[in-house]
Amino acid sequence: MTILFMTTVLPGGRRTGGEVASSSFIEAMRSNGHRVVVIGYQRPGAPAPLDPDVISAGTRPIESRDGGVRVGAWLASAIARGLPYSIAKYRSRRYRRVLQATALATPPDLLVIDHAQMGWALPVEGPGRPVALLAHNLEHELYGEAAGRGGGPVGWMNRREARLMEGFERRIARAVDRVWTLTRTDAAALNGLGAPSVRAFALPPSVEVDDRHTVPEHDVGILGTWTWSANATGLRWFVDEVRPLLPPSVSVGVAGAGSEPFAAGPNLVAAGRVDDAASFLRSSRVVAVPSLAGGGLQIKTLDAIASGMPVVATPTALRGIDDPPPTVRVAESPKAFAAAIERVLQSPAGEDERRSAAGWVQRRRDQFRSELAEELTEAVGA
Repeated sequence: MTILFMTTVLPGGRRTGGEVASSSFIEAMRSNGHRVVVIGYQRPGAPAPLDPDVISAGTRPIESRDGGVRVGAWLASAIARGLPYSIAKYRSRRYRRVLQATALATPPDLLVIDHAQMGWALPVEGPGRPVALLAHNLEHELYGEAAGRGGGPVGWMNRREARLMEGFERRIARAVDRVWTLTRTDAAALNGLGAPSVRAFALPPSVEVDDRHTVPEHDVGILGTWTWSANATGLRWFVDEVRPLLPPSVSVGVAGAGSEPFAAGPNLVAAGRVDDAASFLRSSRVVAVPSLAGGGLQIKTLDAIASGMPVVATPTALRGIDDPPPTVRVAESPKAFAAAIERVLQSPAGEDERRSAAGWVQRRRDQFRSELAEELTEAVGA
């Protein structure tokens, strides 16, 4: 089977949770013997893809903070066309030309729209074929949540985005043949928007389980992409409300893009972007996942579990993970979160718990590949 995977940014760099999730689907489909042709933008400065089945639609800033003067043009286009800004910034004639040429040169058996924002690219000329939407999040709810966190021009933009994205998600959900989500909550919501066939997948961690012993470099490790406001909210909560409740001797390491502004106070070190996320997590005595906002599945929670280290997470961080292994402790309030960290530091997880986490990861990975193989057969057969 040939699958044409239409995405926003080529996900090979795995710089964000969205790119990690996209890569997991692509790799699983390829491991099941299918040819997957990926089309997306390159970030400025990113190397050109070497894989002939990974096709660049041109170079484009993905995060608005890197867009410069283009941001104004995208906003003007969004307002003039009555589009969500997050769709207007991905529209381009070049992307459509590349997409049409690829679909004609390599007729796919299945089209996958990766992120609702790419729905603008339909229809693709050529013979009819089934179309699946891979919805990482319920986008309009994310913008509505962001609108509630701030006012002014940014709040106005987020309210506008929430309103327009809800209408767009409703239209795209009804226009495609299948919808894939990362949580059952999102699946139910998209079904409510009119999607004809919705399936939630148990996405596996992006890192491999590794039993090698790593000398701890800090007591608490926190990993994420902190340039995204929803993630930053959780990290700020940890720094301002949880950290003061921990003994001053407890050391905290924070890694990931945008961590530097949070490096304040004794025994709190920001590592910035790290080359090996798994090694960073294993260098912690306990991994904290202080998520308070956002949607979809938390990739950083999956990777924390795969590290085999004890994990303390908020209920939001476990969204879409209904059966965590015993290495995971759940705490909601700052006091409970700090107390859970202290308990783990005093009584580290044993080998039985670590083996349980490794088994959980392998079962989730096998389940994901099996269910995706089944879904692809049903999608094309239908």
